[in-house]
Amino acid sequence: NRALEINPESAPAKRGVLFYRAKLEAAQLTEEAPRSATGDAPTVSGAKAATAIMPRPSVRQKTPVPSRGTVLVVDDSRTIRKLVAMTMTGAGFTVVEAEDGSAALDRIRDIGVPDLILLDIAMPGIDGYEVCRLVRRNPDTQKVPVIMLTGKDGFFDKIRGRLAGTNAYLAKPLKPDTLLEAVRKHCPVAAE
Repeated sequence: NRALEINPESAPAKRGVLFYRAKLEAAQLTEEAPRSATGDAPTVSGAKAATAIMPRPSVRQKTPVPSRGTVLVVDDSRTIRKLVAMTMTGAGFTVVEAEDGSAALDRIRDIGVPDLILLDIAMPGIDGYEVCRLVRRNPDTQKVPVIMLTGKDGFFDKIRGRLAGTNAYLAKPLKPDTLLEAVRKHCPVAAE
């Protein structure tokens, strides 16, 4: 909405507004929000939007969890997800995969809060920066370590990642040893 205020003709901003409005409406329908006196669904804004998109998880999945914990791998490249998953499972982690930002938020809502999130930046729909901001705004996930995995390794990209709330920034192509070192450093379960 802010981008449209600055430049009302911006096509990407218009698409983004439509995309997020659809997400908010879908989240409101699934939460069965109470209707107002006019019958309209209530509007959601600010910090409530993060909760509407990513409701608080009810209970962690009841499957046995290995001693190292659960890692959510979010990347639109199936190849990268599989390579990262192989590295993580080989080190004793449970891996949950998501192909984009929306799927990542759905996984968190459905299976519970992971111990660490490995997050690509450039994805369709909700990008990695926005996913990280939503994770930081939600009280249940705000302390989950987030490591960005990306081909964007410029200075400003790293600053933008820090502002979004990321804990670390790893450039692709990934080396398994570097990835495991970062995960062990930031994942509280791995340290135990």
